[in-house]
Amino acid sequence: MLGIPAAALEDPVAALHPRANLMRGAALIEQAHTRYRRDALRALGAYRHSSARQARALGAAIEALAQRLEASDSQAPVRRIAGRANAQALLGCVPSARREVAAVIVATAKRYGVEPAFALAIARRESAFNQAALSPKQARGVMQLIPATAKRYGVDAHDLHQNIDGGVRYLRDLLAMFEGDLRLVAAGYNAGEGAVRRFGHQVPPYRETQTYVPLVLQAREAFLQCQSL
Repeated sequence: MLGIPAAALEDPVAALHPRANLMRGAALIEQAHTRYRRDALRALGAYRHSSARQARALGAAIEALAQRLEASDSQAPVRRIAGRANAQALLGCVPSARREVAAVIVATAKRYGVEPAFALAIARRESAFNQAALSPKQARGVMQLIPATAKRYGVDAHDLHQNIDGGVRYLRDLLAMFEGDLRLVAAGYNAGEGAVRRFGHQVPPYRETQTYVPLVLQAREAFLQCQSL
């Protein structure tokens, strides 16, 4: 299905099955992204072509196909391959020591319909992806959950996965509350949604929040730009 060279197949007969073929292709693409993390199109096509020019051309074709088939459930595996490539490119924008944590954030953000780059930007500003982070106000972990927020979402802030789950769900709820306005979502995450409401759905005039919001938005933009390189 993907035209994978026979030499790259662990089981050429099994790989004739569409699902096996796609899964093997996805694995090869993920491996290529480790090597070509700054060249997403080349990584998409490197499973078949060693030439950079040919690999990029194939990568562009795969990406275009995934976009054209966006509404077709029957082609979901093709979209997943492109999605994995984008996720790998995004993780390449995070320091290597923090990529395992970032991978959890990206996966959780996708699960709850939150833009991964925005979730990463929040986590970067909150804790620099450090689960051991603890603020004087007892905000804890990667997403810096205060006890009240952890209780609200029924998570243990000491646990990495639960901490991220609670923080991303809070982002999801803020996005719904403020109709996708990332400025207000970031402000709400920092100062609380009540503060945003009290100040007429504006960024509260707190020095910390006034500094926090543009830094989060800048980090998000940096992740998006890095992902597209």
